[in-house]
This record gives sequence, C-alpha cells and structure tokens, in this order.
Amino acid sequence: MFYLIFNPKLLSGIKWISSTKQDTIEICSKKKRQDEGILRELTNFMELNEVYKRKITIKDVSESLKISNVKLARIINENYDLSFTDYVNNYRLFSIDNQILEKKHLVYSFEYIAYEAGFQSKNAFYVAFKKLRNTTPKKYYNH
Repeated sequence: MFYLIFNPKLLSGIKWISSTKQDTIEICSKKKRQDEGILRELTNFMELNEVYKRKITIKDVSESLKISNVKLARIINENYDLSFTDYVNNYRLFSIDNQILEKKHLVYSFEYIAYEAGFQSKNAFYVAFKKLRNTTPKKYYNH
C-alpha cells in the first residue's frame, strides 16, 4: 500500500470500476433468485429422496445439487439460520412428528422412531431435539 503512495505512476492506465447503488441491488437480487432456486432444489432433494433417514454429509448433498459445500452451507445459514446438521435434523424431527401423529409411538419406542428418522443414536436425538425445540421429547409430545 505504501509502495503505491510513493509510486502513483503504477496506477496510471488502470480503469476504475465504480459500482452504483442500482448495480449492487441488481447483483443482490440475482444472488437471491439463485439462492431461492437452490433452496427449492434442496427441498425437493431432501423430501423426495428422504436422504435425512440415513447418514448424510453436506458433501453428499452438495455433490448431488452440483454446488460447492461452502455455498450450500452459506445458503442454509443465511436463509434458515441453521447449520447443515441442524437443517437435516429438522427434517428428522418432522419425520418423527409424523410418526407420532400416526400413533407409531404406541407400538415403538421414541428411540426406535428416532433411529428410523435418521438419528444415529439416542443421545444424538435428544441433543438435537433439545437444541431445535428447546424442550425434551416427553414434554413436547405430552402436550
């Protein structure tokens, strides 16, 4: 930086790009439309394939959607204020909600239903439930 201050001739001939407020709005609007398209693809991928019912990584999903895992993580975080793991766990919890509505908990344990929804352990289920629902499964489903 100081080098340029003492040698301003180095900057001669460089075209400066000025961004107007309208340009910035158009770029943001385009990015938002792209993100919304990716979110639709993500939702379809998650729901149609029920990939949340098995062990899945952000790499698996991003490769299927043909975008980088960094971009996917950013889009999920900016739009849902969730990490990828919490996003997937939300799908798992909604799957459990549906099982409870179908009265499956009268036949199977919560742990079995959680495992079928994609949680790999009882602890993972309880930790995710507490984090995303701010209560325990027993308190939540007894209402």
